[in-house]
Amino acid sequence: MFMKNEDQRYQELGDFLKTRRAKITPEQAGITSVGRRRTPGLRREEVATLAGISLTWYTWLEQGREIQVSEQVVQSLVKVLQLNMEESTHLYDLAQVPVPIHITPFEGAINPMLQHMIDSLEYSPTLILDSRWNIVGTNHILDKAVKLEGISHFKNENLLRLMFTNAKFMATMPEWSSVAEIMTGRFRKEFGRNIEDPWMNDFVDQLIQDSTEFTRLWALHDINSEEEHEKTFQNDKIGDVSFEETSFDVSGNMQLKMYVFTPKDEISKSRIKKLNA
Repeated sequence: MFMKNEDQRYQELGDFLKTRRAKITPEQAGITSVGRRRTPGLRREEVATLAGISLTWYTWLEQGREIQVSEQVVQSLVKVLQLNMEESTHLYDLAQVPVPIHITPFEGAINPMLQHMIDSLEYSPTLILDSRWNIVGTNHILDKAVKLEGISHFKNENLLRLMFTNAKFMATMPEWSSVAEIMTGRFRKEFGRNIEDPWMNDFVDQLIQDSTEFTRLWALHDINSEEEHEKTFQNDKIGDVSFEETSFDVSGNMQLKMYVFTPKDEISKSRIKKLNA
């Protein structure tokens, strides 16, 4: 017999808490353990005390009772149970509490396996953006397909700034106006998620000063989704190349997004091949 969806969710929440509790030793939680324990992990009363909630309430939570959980309680349980990013997100989802957005810039390099994967896409220019639209990863073919004077590769550049302030980058897109509208709408969505980030606000203020076209588009408050789009790039060596753009979330890092540009037809693919010759 299937449980009602809500009952199943609460039961899943309780089971998840029990299994995570069993994985944390008293020593890991900073508790001095006296004598032998019948079961591994922390006791319910220990989790409740460390999380600052009542034992009765926490017991009901593990039993799968219908209890509304606050963001503060979820944050406390994440800390006490020492959950990783994936486990934390799962707990927030089960508790029906919005996952807090931690506004931290992406630092360092992308995962070597991810870099190897995008480099294997020899005919599909690919870039990876962080939540601020800084380019944190590219493959070899992208740097060959979009050549700009003074920029040997695009890593560490900001895509939106290039889009509105670099005339040579703008010239690589015959349909720049429509692409600019789409990109501004996408960035507006990201801005809404990270509106408390001072960097985001300073960045927009500066771009408004630097670009009248961005100022016009930003004032529209239009929103665009991450659905597939077609884009055409112009390259001095091979001519116009048409691509189908597809975006992907990067596993293991919620603030990264990957954009893959696949040649739309055989003509475009044959032109891209010339760059690898």
